[in-house]
Amino acid sequence: MLKKIYISLPYIIGVVGVIIGITGLNLSLKDYQEAKLLFQAIGDGKALSFSEELFNTMKPKLVVISMAGILISIAFVLLKSIILAELNNIKDDILILTHKTYTFLNHLFKNNNRLHGLALLVVIVVGVLVRISHINHPIRYDEAFTLYSYVNSPTLFTISNYSFPNNHIFHSLLVQLSTFVFGESLFAIRLPALLAGILLLPLSYSFAKEIFNKHIALVSTALLACCYPLIDYSVNARGYTLTCLFTLLLLLLILKQNNQKAHYSWVIIVASLGLYTIPIFAYPFGIVLFLSILKNKKIILKPVLIYSIGTVALTTLLYTPVLLYKGLNALIANEFIVKHTYQELPLLLGNNLFKTFTWFTNNGHWSVVGIALLALIIGAFMGNKRSTSVLLSILLSLTIILFIQRVNPPIRVWLFLLPLLLPFIVQGVFFYVRNNKVITTVISLFIVLSGAIYLHIHKFNLSPSKEIFVYEELAKTLKKVTTKNDKLVAQLPIDYPLSYYLEKHHVAVKLPHVYNGGYSDTSTNHRHIYIIADERYKQNNFMEALISSKNTNIDKQYEHIVLYKHNPRKH
Repeated sequence: MLKKIYISLPYIIGVVGVIIGITGLNLSLKDYQEAKLLFQAIGDGKALSFSEELFNTMKPKLVVISMAGILISIAFVLLKSIILAELNNIKDDILILTHKTYTFLNHLFKNNNRLHGLALLVVIVVGVLVRISHINHPIRYDEAFTLYSYVNSPTLFTISNYSFPNNHIFHSLLVQLSTFVFGESLFAIRLPALLAGILLLPLSYSFAKEIFNKHIALVSTALLACCYPLIDYSVNARGYTLTCLFTLLLLLLILKQNNQKAHYSWVIIVASLGLYTIPIFAYPFGIVLFLSILKNKKIILKPVLIYSIGTVALTTLLYTPVLLYKGLNALIANEFIVKHTYQELPLLLGNNLFKTFTWFTNNGHWSVVGIALLALIIGAFMGNKRSTSVLLSILLSLTIILFIQRVNPPIRVWLFLLPLLLPFIVQGVFFYVRNNKVITTVISLFIVLSGAIYLHIHKFNLSPSKEIFVYEELAKTLKKVTTKNDKLVAQLPIDYPLSYYLEKHHVAVKLPHVYNGGYSDTSTNHRHIYIIADERYKQNNFMEALISSKNTNIDKQYEHIVLYKHNPRKH
């Protein structure tokens, strides 16, 4: 039965694609009111702002995309033999990988490797435990915003609504799945990021071993196991650990190219998922393209063309709902992308580099940052052909893309560089003992165990702002003093994280704008109005008016956050 389904798969996909294409063409012929009713039905009544102007803008794009979809679906059926052969290759690769993993683990604990294998096991287990110990860290603003704006929306709108770069779409879909299965606990919301952060450890070991040796790989993995930025984003419901994971997967696919039957398919799928998580994955993808050229003795452009064309095609297909609803500019030219002049860029990027390495070294002193940069340079010069190819690919990709973009990205964008550059830093620091099994093992165990103890003592240093620890206490306070006849008012950065704890503790009052696309309720016909303000931020006019009213008193005050109580009926 399964074999028949497998053989029929190209026909099934082709027929489904044609049906979707015809549906899209049919939708483009409908009038606005019919289309709006259809979108509301699909979205369970939670339609996004779907104006007539937007629908008229979508119509021509819908026709082109629908026609392209029909043609691709027909091609899928016509090329069924090639597709089935490639699917067979993918299946074989999975079986081969499973066997090789078993063989590697078996070899790792043989007599001559037992010490190294046990040390690696300790490093990975400690890294996992450290991450899990931070899983209940208070919810951050971006996590809560993603939850209420994208994850809790119907799937159609999750994959269409790129209103803010917060929507790391592939990650949002994974969070939808995990919260559907496990509920909206912090563990479930952060599970995709956590799993990606855990998988990074064995993959980073494989990568470092591939470009240097197993001893450098062990020390590098020990450092990553207790590295603040990676721990932080492993328990932060964002897509950044996924981009790190996909980056390492791609580089290993390129470095081990001869070991895969379906090599091109794997690269295209992984690269497309990276770009579908966050568009900034263009930086790692550029590294992969350059590495595929530089790792060979002679220049071969065929792989680069296949990777590029395949990835662009699949990524475009995945982003089709966004392109229809929001357009291409939402992805590559939104309001958060600031262009700079070529005169400004060198100074900005130099400052960005220093801040990035400061972050990588857990906000260490400038001398620590300097040592890390010096070790990186030494490690680069004392490398081999493979490591040199990797480092040169990183430099070329980032230089060219940043030159074209003329942007100064936030430092979190560079998180994917940490597992790539750390082996070079370790090589630079421990060059003279890089082949000494005992010394590197002792160093690795010391790093990971002392790091774990430090992280346990300073468990909540992940957040520079301690105000997020107040939100749950605020929710408990509001549960005691409010009724359903009261009103609650708050804004950035309090509103979305607080809403999570209001729901968790079943508080009678809610923040309406969190659930209705950002539209605030400015009515004052309530028993009491509770205003929560962070004094470090400018309040909106409605909140300012309430706070300055003579009918408003301070109910509770924290370091920066104040809970006000307003009585609208008092004269």
